[in-house]
Amino acid sequence: MAGSIHNEMILEATEERVGKAALKLREIMERAVGKLRMPHPIPVRAESRVMATLAG
Repeated sequence: MAGSIHNEMILEATEERVGKAALKLREIMERAVGKLRMPHPIPVRAESRVMATLAG
């Protein structure tokens, strides 16, 4: 992981691995909410975007 901004995570990956890395990170983020032990869990959907630079 290269960094995080508020509720965003920045991940660096090679072009060959970027698709798999984006999918895995999204799965981890969505699953992590389930471990918070809230009385009424709220489903969370994470989004991922692949960009060549931080500017897009």
